[in-house]
Amino acid sequence: MATVYPPAYAQASLAGGVAIFDAGTGTPTVKIYDGATLLLTFNLNSTAAFGTPTMACPSIATVTGLPISAVAVASGTADNAKLISRDGSYEVTTDSVSATDDGGAIQLSSLSVTIGQPFDLTGCTVSQPCS
Repeated sequence: MATVYPPAYAQASLAGGVAIFDAGTGTPTVKIYDGATLLLTFNLNSTAAFGTPTMACPSIATVTGLPISAVAVASGTADNAKLISRDGSYEVTTDSVSATDDGGAIQLSSLSVTIGQPFDLTGCTVSQPCS
C-alpha cells in the first residue's frame, strides 16, 4: 500500500521546494531546449518566482508574472525545459512542454521556435503529489 499524505503536507513540501528558486543572488530562469540546443531563456520574477502552492492533491505552484517574453537564440522545436534557481545551484528538468492550453507543465506561445523571434512563456507549474 502506498503512503498517502494530506494536502497540507504536499503544500508545505512544495512551498519549501519553490522557495529554493528565490534564494541567493541572480535571476531564476526557465530555459527551453530542442534536445540539447538552447532555444529560449525566460527570466522569472526575481523576488518571488512562484506563487503560493495550492492546498490540493497534487499541490501546484505557478510562476508569477505570466506571460513572460524572450527572443529566441536558436531555431528548433521546443521539447524540454530546465527551471533554474537564482544562483544556479538548483534545477528542475521536464519534457512536459506544450503550446498554450495543451496541458504541459511548461507552456509556450508556439513549440516551433525561430531564431530572433519573440516568444511567450504562457504557463509554468511545478507540483507535489500526496503519495
